[in-house]
Amino acid sequence: MTSADKTEGRAGLYWLALLVIAGVALPWAKGAGLSEGFGHSALALGLAGQTWLLPVPLLTALLVGLALSRPGWLQAPAALALILAALLVFLAQAFAIGLKGPSFATISAVFPAAEQGQRGLGYGGFVTFFALLALLADALAARGFCRGERFASGAVVMVTALLVIFVFFPILKLGMAAFHPTGTDSVLVAFVTRLTASDLWGLGCLNGAGTRCGVVINTLVLGICAAFLSTLLGLALAMLVARSDFRFKRALRAISILPIITPPFVVGVAIIVLFGRSGVLT
Repeated sequence: MTSADKTEGRAGLYWLALLVIAGVALPWAKGAGLSEGFGHSALALGLAGQTWLLPVPLLTALLVGLALSRPGWLQAPAALALILAALLVFLAQAFAIGLKGPSFATISAVFPAAEQGQRGLGYGGFVTFFALLALLADALAARGFCRGERFASGAVVMVTALLVIFVFFPILKLGMAAFHPTGTDSVLVAFVTRLTASDLWGLGCLNGAGTRCGVVINTLVLGICAAFLSTLLGLALAMLVARSDFRFKRALRAISILPIITPPFVVGVAIIVLFGRSGVLT
């Protein structure tokens, strides 16, 4: 075993120890203090009736057994499989059961205690998620991802997780709202009703009816106007840089790139969905 392998093994053991501490010594749900960690940990709550929390400690125990029985345990396919399984189970139990109970009726049949709901994640839940991501990055690096560079692998995993949480998840949450049934209507009928609503496709502002246009029509008009004006502005800036002696060409190039780097719409939607009055985090 090389020194690099020993370093990766030690780092993996540190993350694994943090995962064990999060599962047995930190409060899993919000509302419990750090001094109440053992009594409100995932293991304690699982043994007390919230059995859907037990798979993560069980998978953690299997990882500990693998680490103790094999020197290069991070390179084993079983290690990567156990880490991915723990991540999937963690996300499933976090999203499938909310404050008011389970999101699906079948969950109540398997876990009757889920009808009482569960509080949001506390210290134990957040540390568990972070430790699992770190272990995933180390396991991927041990198997050759990013040429075996742990830092590069960790950066890729963490950035991907942040994009999923703060960008893709809020947009997916907005899209799923279109499929929520209203009254006695089915999911398909509710979706078609929302998709064909006059608030989306109304042409009142174009035919002189004195009313506003729908959201889709306004978006198309805004997009066409923005594309036309942006083309003219881009042409003017290109001519200014290429055909003139303008002194601040470098600053102009940097300013023109900013809208590409920071798309305001995606960031705005993510902030509203996550931190709004009825946001996921608030």
